[in-house]
Amino acid sequence: MQAEKNTNLKKEELNKRTQDFEKWKEANKKKKKNRQAFLLGEIPKEQVEYEKDSKDLTDQINLLQSKQDFIHFKKELVHTVFNDLTAGSNQALIELEKCRIYMMKYGEADKHLSNEERFSSAEDMSMISNQRSSSSFLHAAAVNKYAKTIEELRQKGENFALVQALNEVGNLDFVFQKFSNAIKSWKESLDTIFQKLDSLSKYKEITKANDSVLAYKYGIQQCLIGCNLLCKLGYLCYYNNLSSQRDAILMASELCFSIFKLALPHPQIQILLSTYRLKEILDNEKIFASKQVLDPVECLLNAERLSWMLIDYDYDVKALAFLTIMEYISLSYIK
Repeated sequence: MQAEKNTNLKKEELNKRTQDFEKWKEANKKKKKNRQAFLLGEIPKEQVEYEKDSKDLTDQINLLQSKQDFIHFKKELVHTVFNDLTAGSNQALIELEKCRIYMMKYGEADKHLSNEERFSSAEDMSMISNQRSSSSFLHAAAVNKYAKTIEELRQKGENFALVQALNEVGNLDFVFQKFSNAIKSWKESLDTIFQKLDSLSKYKEITKANDSVLAYKYGIQQCLIGCNLLCKLGYLCYYNNLSSQRDAILMASELCFSIFKLALPHPQIQILLSTYRLKEILDNEKIFASKQVLDPVECLLNAERLSWMLIDYDYDVKALAFLTIMEYISLSYIK
């Protein structure tokens, strides 16, 4: 801290001045004063200068110390206020982690029951039916926990965590075949990214307004999360609604290609991706640092699905961005 540094410099200056004066005193200790100076009580010039310098330096140190204490007090005050403001947000994020634990327990129980059902006899089915009821209870508990956490995240304005929570509860509903709930959650998650109601139907408006800065404005992670959401909507939900499916895959292609517009030497024209090999996408951002936020395996699967759907719709060139991402993830993250 600069204030502390300035204070220490002045203290060092005072110490050095005191040492110099003490050396002068030691050197002139045995030197006798003349009679006039003794009678008049004259103080040596060196002592007068030292006392003046010492007083000036002490006053400066006290002033600097006061400034330092004031800055320290302000920092503590800001730190206290910041902790008070973020306490609720941190608690909401902790609750999201608890939701994930509920979901993991449900997933483990469901997987265990599925394995037992495959190799069980008719006599065991009654016991498995009871266990299936317990599994349903875990699912309901997870959904209720997510609902409370989502409301807290909305109130705290934690949009990035809210995107994840809505995405995860949509996955949970889809597994339990509550397809309308899953679609609603995934669409809400997508709307939260772009802060626009019914963003899928307005994808042209969103992409045109942001043009080449989609990834810059929303971030690489949120663009890839958006691609995952759009793939699930297009591939799993809109298979019988070709217009909505087409909008979903075209919006996803815009999000994916915007990543390549962030910095050179990435191609700025989609056709150039056909001969391009991606080495890194701003690796310092660590976009796959947390599998809870963005799972590279899920991205790989959804990139493949989106590529095939784009090719089926005769948008071969638009599929190149996803094919490039697939190669990158396969070589860099899937071991």
